[in-house]
Parts: sequence; structure tokens; C-alpha cells
Amino acid sequence: MAFSITKLVSLAAELEIDFGVGPCLGFDAVLAMAYLSDQQDAWSSLLDRIGRYKTMTSLAAHINEARLRVGLGKGKDGDKKLLSIYSFLVSIAKINSLQFQVFQSSFMYQEYHQEKLVFTHQTQEKGGLRSQEENLVMQKREAERLFSNLQQFAKDSPQICFCIESHDHDIFLCYNTSTGLWQLTDINDFEEETNDYYLEYTREELTEAVFACFNDEETSLMKIKLIGPSAIFNTTFLSSFKCCLSNLGDMDEVRAQMINADGVGLLYMEAFYGNLDKVKHLLSLGANPGQTSVSKGFDPAYVACENGHIDIVKALLSTGQRDINQQANNGTTLLLLACYNKHWHIVRYLLSYEGINVNLVNKDGLTALHLLIINEQTELCKLLLELGADKNVLAPEMGTPLDVAEVINNQQITALLTGQESIGDRNLLDTPGTSIASNIGGELLATIKADRNSQHLMGTV
Repeated sequence: MAFSITKLVSLAAELEIDFGVGPCLGFDAVLAMAYLSDQQDAWSSLLDRIGRYKTMTSLAAHINEARLRVGLGKGKDGDKKLLSIYSFLVSIAKINSLQFQVFQSSFMYQEYHQEKLVFTHQTQEKGGLRSQEENLVMQKREAERLFSNLQQFAKDSPQICFCIESHDHDIFLCYNTSTGLWQLTDINDFEEETNDYYLEYTREELTEAVFACFNDEETSLMKIKLIGPSAIFNTTFLSSFKCCLSNLGDMDEVRAQMINADGVGLLYMEAFYGNLDKVKHLLSLGANPGQTSVSKGFDPAYVACENGHIDIVKALLSTGQRDINQQANNGTTLLLLACYNKHWHIVRYLLSYEGINVNLVNKDGLTALHLLIINEQTELCKLLLELGADKNVLAPEMGTPLDVAEVINNQQITALLTGQESIGDRNLLDTPGTSIASNIGGELLATIKADRNSQHLMGTV
């Protein structure tokens, strides 16, 4: 038995720890802190402990028992190790939450330290950490030059490490000055059980390895995040890092239009991270606002909307090259996405847009009206109905908008949908004690009633 990402995610679910969009960002941040504080062996031991268990249900039970014993002052030998696993998972989740709460791409180390996350105490003893990142798009031959430059940079500054991100993939990278080899950790490679947490490559092999991680062929889109002790982050150090990148970070007409094997380029990444000035500059250089991820059907407007960047959504729609009702592979539209992610400012803007179709459905058959009702957005529901929202759309697992309003017991929205000032009896019993609402998608509707504030209960848009 050995560690796998499946075990990590399953254990978090058993312990009711929410990784949000996934464990990658938090996992890499914890690994970076372990690396900079010389705690890599402790990090590996955490993964080993998880891997020793065949089922995560039993490990979760042992962790909860240890938490209870320690809380009662009756801790046993071994409880500390079990609690360290719990702290590891909580730290991953907290880092994800902190980063995406303010949509900050640089590591928010001071916040990690204030939260007393795993390895922050040891990292603080080393003076803390900082990070600096650049978005790049490059051909494979350029990447070879980049990694050659970074290797010399790493030799001169042996305390540093890197997180390299594509639009849907993260890897951790550090240079071992003793062996002269690069060590690469790719959490996505841990789908199968493994004890090999680092893969080693020569500089000549590294480009192929990174491109393979990102499923790229001749062109790669990536964010390179430089991480190191706070004390070395001075002007000279950052200038040296910029020199390593050569002209790869420059925006010109050629780079503005380059896309990777998945069909996306710099415009997609800058829209994702909310960099409005760079988005406008890329559009002026001829970047295609319609560039779309082949694997997901997402485009720059989609990822900007998903992350609440309304000014970027406006800039992309203003080009006239993006249909506001365009649907991704999973059926979602900008309106559905904004409703799902509770970006009400974007919802209001989209509803003011000429030609908006308010009745499109996602893969679960949900309309914008369903999602607004789940979130009890009465005023937006009124606006949607004025724009012609269909009150009778039947989602396979949730029923009609009125069914949802009844299950969450929102009398104001129920009255709005029925056109009544007060709520009448609409249970319309088809069998004794059973209403239409309870018959349609009963289990899912009951779950919504129990926790209607959770995004994860709305279906996947």
C-alpha cells in the first residue's frame, strides 16, 4: 500500500475537509514550505502515513479518535502523528480558501503563518518566504533555453524552488545542487499508488518532462512562480530572475496569438487571474477572445466570469467576437456560471445585455432561475421573470423552479412564482402526505433544504 491523490481526496471527504477546486495549489504550497524549511522528510512521512492505510474510512476514524482523546487530555502514543495528518489536510484546504478568497496568485505566506498552518513555524525560523511569478507562452526550443537559465540561477541561489502552473495543472520543481538533477513533483501523477514523490531529470530531459505534464506538444502556456526566503527577495535578485526569462515574458503580436495544444494562450491565463490591463493589451495585439479550451470548452470570458472579474468579462464581450449565450462542453453559459458562483454583480450586468437567453440549461437541466431560487435571490428572480424566464422548466432531479422554492420554504419566492400575494396550499397531494415537490428529485431537494448555501449542492454547471 502507498500514497495516492485518490486517498488524499477521499480522506479529506471522510473528515469533511473541503479542498474547494482541488488540492493542487495547497499541496504545492505546503511542499514549498517543507522544502525551504528543510522538512522534506517530514512531508514525505505524512504521505507515507496516509499510504499505509488501505481504506480512508478507517484512517479518518483513527484521526477522529485521536482528536477526541487529545481534546480530553488523554492522548496516546501515536496520536500526534495522526493529528499531523489532519493538520496537513486542513492546511491544504485553508491555503486554497485564502488564495481564492481574494484571488491572489502569489503565496500569502503571512496569512499561512497567522493561521499556524503546517511547516509555517519552521519556515518562519528561516525568515519566512516570498514568491514572484510571470505568465509565459513559449515554443519548446525556447523552454530549453529557459530551463538552462533557471538552472544557473538555482545554482547561484540554492534556497529557491518553483511552482509551475498551466491553466489546469500544477507541478513543483527544485534543483538539487549535490546531484545536478532537477526534482519534479506532479500531484496529478499520484493517481496510482506510489512511494516515489520526486522524479529526477537532467536539464536536457526537463523540458520534455514539463511539456508532458501539461500535455503540450510544441507550445506551452505556463505561470512560473519563483519561491524563496524573504531575505533574498531584493531588486538584484528579482532582476536576475527576469533575466532568466529573457524575452519570454514580453507581450508582442506573435506571443499574443500563440496557443497551446488545448487551444488557449496568454489571454486565457490573464483573464483567469484578473489582470485587466494585460487582457486589454493582449486584445490590442490581436489575441483571439474566442480561444477555447478543447478539453473543457472554456474561453477567457468563461474563466473571468467564474472568478468574478466583471471588468474583464465586459472587455471581452465588448469585442463583439463572443456570443453571450455560448455554451461550454458542460452546457453552462456566462449567466449560469455567474449564478452558480454567486457573482451577483455579474448576473446583473449580464441581464442588462441585449440578446441574453435566460432559459438555457446546464447538463443537469438547471436554469438560471433554479440557481437564483436556491440562493434565495428574490430581486434577481423578479428581474429574470420580467425577461421571460420559464417558470415551468423541469430539471430531472430538482423539478420546476416552484418545486425548489417550496422545498427551501421560501414563501416570498413561492408567491412570486404563483402570482399570489400570500401562499396558498400547493402541495396538490397525489398520494396521502406526498407533495409534487417531495416526489421530484426528493433526495437532492432534501439535501438543498438541509444546506442550501453550499455551492456543491447546486449540480455541476
